[in-house]
Amino acid sequence: MTVEFVIIFPMLMGFLLLVFTASMFIATISEVQQLSFELARASLVFFDQPDVYPDFCQGLLAERLDVLADNFSRLEPGRIADVNCSIDPVSSLIEVSVDYDFEDDFLSRMGRLIGLELQSVTRRSILQV
Repeated sequence: MTVEFVIIFPMLMGFLLLVFTASMFIATISEVQQLSFELARASLVFFDQPDVYPDFCQGLLAERLDVLADNFSRLEPGRIADVNCSIDPVSSLIEVSVDYDFEDDFLSRMGRLIGLELQSVTRRSILQV
């Protein structure tokens, strides 16, 4: 009984750690995608007000980024490395991309223990005006 416990228990714990870490990575990546979508939707407010914010991305970053990022349970606003906004005048598409930094995060350290190497993730959303 002791030999089986010594062999099986660490393998079981390692598998549970793998499942937990991978699921938390997936949840965080999903929230980054949702944040990029919400920022793309919020950009319409600033897109229609060129007199207040000549660059709609500037208004988006100034007024909406922290408010939206605080509403997600897995995201830390300080880890948002970059937000890029662009509009294609031909197709009238607004694109918002969010770069989230995992460096020195708890999940990043846990992932390294089991062989997952994820330092940052970039997700983008496109919205037609």
